[in-house]
Amino acid sequence: MDGTVLVADDDKTIRTVLVQALNRAGCKVHATASLLTLMRWIREGKGNLVISDIIMPEGNGLELLPEIREIRPDLPVIIISAQNTLTTAIKVEEGKAFDYLPKPFDLPTLLHKVSLGLNNLERVSKKKLPKFNEELPLIGSSIVMLELYRKLAKLMNLEDTVLILGESGTGKTLIANSIHNFSDRRTLSFIEANHEVFSNFDSSLNLLKMAKGGTILIEDINLFNLEKQNILKRILDCDLEINPRFIITAQSLNMVGSLDNKLEPSLLFRLNKLVINVPPLRLRLSDIDVLVNHFFKKNMMDREHDLKFDKDAYQTFKDYSWPGNLRQLENVIYSLDLNSIDRTVPKETLKIMMNEQPEYSRLDEEKSDLLDAVTHHLNIYFERHGNVLPPDGVYKRVIKEIEYPLIQIALKACGGNQVKCAKLLGLNRNTLRKKLEQSDISVTKYKKLM
Repeated sequence: MDGTVLVADDDKTIRTVLVQALNRAGCKVHATASLLTLMRWIREGKGNLVISDIIMPEGNGLELLPEIREIRPDLPVIIISAQNTLTTAIKVEEGKAFDYLPKPFDLPTLLHKVSLGLNNLERVSKKKLPKFNEELPLIGSSIVMLELYRKLAKLMNLEDTVLILGESGTGKTLIANSIHNFSDRRTLSFIEANHEVFSNFDSSLNLLKMAKGGTILIEDINLFNLEKQNILKRILDCDLEINPRFIITAQSLNMVGSLDNKLEPSLLFRLNKLVINVPPLRLRLSDIDVLVNHFFKKNMMDREHDLKFDKDAYQTFKDYSWPGNLRQLENVIYSLDLNSIDRTVPKETLKIMMNEQPEYSRLDEEKSDLLDAVTHHLNIYFERHGNVLPPDGVYKRVIKEIEYPLIQIALKACGGNQVKCAKLLGLNRNTLRKKLEQSDISVTKYKKLM
């Protein structure tokens, strides 16, 4: 489970049991014995789900349901109570609580209800997300961008540090600004900092105080040497009266160069809780048309007419790998606009310009990144068993876990076309069909996304 649960119960034992169980299930938990504190958290936008007792020292939890519905209509509330009467059940239903469990409750049942509540909230959030750029200042409606929007919506108001990973020019800073501007901290400070600020602890601490509970964007953590990484760790662990939220960007966690510039493991484990992987332009080529139009409107406001391309011109854009991503595309559009005479760009002119663009292969880099990632997670898997070996059959279990997401992602990329997917994976068509059935992967789901 992934989310923040607010627990309100005046029984300390119950609070402790719920906090421990929910933490083990992967949730973050805020627990209180006060209904006033609970309502303050809700008004501040905290929490993705509420678990509340009815009878509390400051009042009745059921009476707060209408107010919660008014403040945050989509917030799931699970009521737990020792008052197991029909009247209680009716009031819970009238208050539109997500669910109701009588005390003493079965812990696995409650955890299942929490999981259902968080999943229901995610479905509601997906319905509200823009297909195009209706709210978020981000451009594109490709599958990878829609998934990015959904992830941003889920973490927008969480308190944890966000790590944004992406190649140069993919828009990491724009995404960081979006997280701040659409969060509960949008009226507070947004401060940008780089590795030079972390030359000593005192200057870094001043940065923390200047933010006053806002957001601090730390760019290019790849440039931090070990000394500056240690200062950053101390800053992240500071406990002020009002802590800012940190957003950190990097091109990759696999830092290259000298040993002094490797990401220190204890810092990595502080950063890898909320991770956003920004897709490169070559993985969202279906957004090229709208991105080209966007860059015209953004930079060429003094022009009377937009540029016009020949019929197949956009395909020339899509045939290129865009190593410089959005920044490179914007520069190309600027150059085309600047040098056009009659506001028309022939296909041949565009081809000449694209042939002059730099080209290089990322195959070795991607192979290295994948190997490092797999090695990292396999090491963690073995370390979790301590001095005891994992159960026999590790090979089959690992291959199965890798195979499932690989087939899903390939099927999604092929728009649900099984013939194309089988060819992409290098599998026989019947073999792919068998694997889809064994893994219970829905082909129809991905056809609808196209």
